[in-house]
Amino acid sequence: MDFHFKKKWEVSEIVRLCPDMVSAENNNTETPIHEACRQENVKVLILILEANPTAACKLNSSCKSAFFVACFHGHLDLVDLHSRFQKINKNND
Repeated sequence: MDFHFKKKWEVSEIVRLCPDMVSAENNNTETPIHEACRQENVKVLILILEANPTAACKLNSSCKSAFFVACFHGHLDLVDLHSRFQKINKNND
């Protein structure tokens, strides 16, 4: 299963209708959050994190997190967003 995001409304509709999809895995055990970080898709990353913050903790088959993927590709805006979102969730616990 490959994850390709074309429009925010498509993703928001999927998240609304089937929230478990944010944790779906492809053959490399990557989730949609890994792909959002690879594609530097801020809007999709926010939708996924809001739907399921724990999805950010999943590792792929190479033991890489979505945070690592964002760092590796130099998507510092996503790294910053991910860090801020984790702080917000930690404060809400």
